[in-house]
Amino acid sequence: MLIPKVFVNISLAALILLRAVNYYNCAAQDKNSPKLFAPGVISGAADDLSPAFTPDGKTVYFTRPNNSSSTILFSTLDNGQWSTPQIASFSGQWNDLEPAMAPDGSFLVFASNRPADGESKPLNGQWGGKTYPGNGGNLWRVDRTGDGWSAPRRLPDTINSSAAIFPPSISSDGSVYFMRSDPTTGRFHLFRSQYLVTYLAAAPLGIGDETTDDVDPAIAPDESFIVYTSNHPSKHDQKRLQIVFRNGNGWSTPVDLGDEVNEAGNNIEARLA
Repeated sequence: MLIPKVFVNISLAALILLRAVNYYNCAAQDKNSPKLFAPGVISGAADDLSPAFTPDGKTVYFTRPNNSSSTILFSTLDNGQWSTPQIASFSGQWNDLEPAMAPDGSFLVFASNRPADGESKPLNGQWGGKTYPGNGGNLWRVDRTGDGWSAPRRLPDTINSSAAIFPPSISSDGSVYFMRSDPTTGRFHLFRSQYLVTYLAAAPLGIGDETTDDVDPAIAPDESFIVYTSNHPSKHDQKRLQIVFRNGNGWSTPVDLGDEVNEAGNNIEARLA
């Protein structure tokens, strides 16, 4: 099986590149350690995370937050150099974050606190028994139109069933994977909404259990595996990158990606490229 590159964010510090050649024994066999991506241009003093590449690998969309807001930027590769990031045409007004590119590049999905009508107050988030004013999340979609993007449109309530819907990931058939907060426990778990002309009711993946937070899915285009983040009791509840493989209609036992990938702290928002 061809294993894509994995981009991971370590402690929200920067875009990191890892060539994961063997997920089962990554720490022992993978000698290509994570490297800073586009240092001084994309990766710098700010927190840059959740990269989404166009199919040709020549444009990347990513999140850049600050103390009060979050914006989706993009950069293009020209003659081996990445351009100075600019604000994406569909971002800049609301807290927009965590872009995910469709494998064929025809559309992009991202999380945002923008209200459904696009005009009223931003969404408040609520999870873990707390309210986060203005920091809620729903998933929105923009479609490729020539060299640009359409106006954003909110995905239906089959996906956006609360204001705690975050990082999307898209498979080749257009299905969307994401995380959603459990209204009872407040913990996040992974869901999938299959695309069949429209987005069907989201179903839980059944990964993890009620005691874990399982977040930030990165689905393989053919849905054969998922890289995601889970809290890890044996590692003092650090957030660790895991992988599960398709097993019939379910998923295999999670495999930890090892300490070379999972540095101390929070290892979040893996992306495949």
